[in-house]
Amino acid sequence: MKYLQKTVFIGILILSAIYLLFTLGLATNVALGSTRVKELYDQTQVLNRLVFKFGLWAVILTAASFIIGNHKNENFFIPNFVTAGLSSIFLMVISVITVIRVLPIKALFLETFDVTSDNIKILIALNYAEVNTFIYDLGIFTSIAMFIFGGLSAFITIKKYSNKVKSAKIKKLSMEVSQ
Repeated sequence: MKYLQKTVFIGILILSAIYLLFTLGLATNVALGSTRVKELYDQTQVLNRLVFKFGLWAVILTAASFIIGNHKNENFFIPNFVTAGLSSIFLMVISVITVIRVLPIKALFLETFDVTSDNIKILIALNYAEVNTFIYDLGIFTSIAMFIFGGLSAFITIKKYSNKVKSAKIKKLSMEVSQ
């Protein structure tokens, strides 16, 4: 359990940092065409602002979780439960929201930058660029991984709470027996 705990909380910290990097690169695919592809640009900017805020909070919550030792403490105390619980729930919720919001924008991006169009081929050649969906795929993959790790973190937190409750009951029972 200790190895799983450390792996999960370190994984969450790494995934939160990757998610924040994803938010910083999200709008770069459409930056050059901002006047030509206004609908895509506007939708991407709205999403970018939202997921950037999510990314900042994810890093803050996971950093706080790390600072109080959620990755190594055998016994959780109230601050451990609060930070682990909040970060687990938050990561799982933002993961779902991100995937739901990124998929339509990825589809709109592919529709807007149809690589079979001669105009798009010229634009790509002039800008030494290529049409790719790496940033969208990164966001989707990172979100799915964050959801899984958030679930594992919730499992560990619930298990720690369950152990704490059992320990308290045993301690109370032994005190009653000794009296």
